[in-house]
Amino acid sequence: MRLSWLCEQDALWIVLILAAGMMLAAELGYLAGRWWHPRSEDAAKDHFGAVRNSLLGLLALLLAFSFGMSAQRYETRRQLVMEDATPLRALYLRSGLLPDPQRGQFKKQLRQYLDARADDRLVGRTLTVDEVAQAVARSETLHGQMWELTRGMAQLDPPVKGADEMLNLLIEASSVHSRRVQAYLSRVPDLIIWLLLGTAVTCLGAVGFSGGLNKHRGMLARILFSLIVCGTIFVVLEMDRPERGIMRVDQSPMIRLKQVLDRDPEAAA
Repeated sequence: MRLSWLCEQDALWIVLILAAGMMLAAELGYLAGRWWHPRSEDAAKDHFGAVRNSLLGLLALLLAFSFGMSAQRYETRRQLVMEDATPLRALYLRSGLLPDPQRGQFKKQLRQYLDARADDRLVGRTLTVDEVAQAVARSETLHGQMWELTRGMAQLDPPVKGADEMLNLLIEASSVHSRRVQAYLSRVPDLIIWLLLGTAVTCLGAVGFSGGLNKHRGMLARILFSLIVCGTIFVVLEMDRPERGIMRVDQSPMIRLKQVLDRDPEAAA
């Protein structure tokens, strides 16, 4: 499980560097505009104003597009948490109908599975990408153990009551687990992020150049523009990085189910 270099960088550092780059581009653009001012005519100024407005429109389009992609992925991850907890809760309830000793054995395995899926470090997003990959591998191993135990009960003659339904629930749990892993790895493509960052710097450089042509630095406008653009990009990056940052997907359905199994004496034995 590997992420790109850009995905591994902290969003705050990215936007801080972006803000510095935008302000630098604006100042260099302003100085270039002041130098070019005596050589420009009104028609040239109007022409560059149209180019500047086109760049700003392109930046707005890229911001909206990137924000939509990131928000969609964030919402998908949020919904998958509930979808993940539903079959697992059903498995826990159905396991209470199993005979001894399979009932206690299955509950222990399910508790270990929940421990791997709702680990405090995983929920708190303090794990590295490699540690997340190890947690995924462990949960898949535990799922295989539950599958073998349930399959054995379903193949008995007569089969254990409810074993077939539990196999179906395990299939559903495995499917949701795979979708959650895929959702974790699914990010806004790096090319779009780089294009967004480059366009933001270019736009403020164009704004600075336009100000230089008109002998107006417009420092307040630069700062406000940079804050709004950098703030939007920060939100885009935060929603796109589920393993770190401040915008966390609510894991309470998995945590509550884990707490239920922790209180079950058969699962904790």
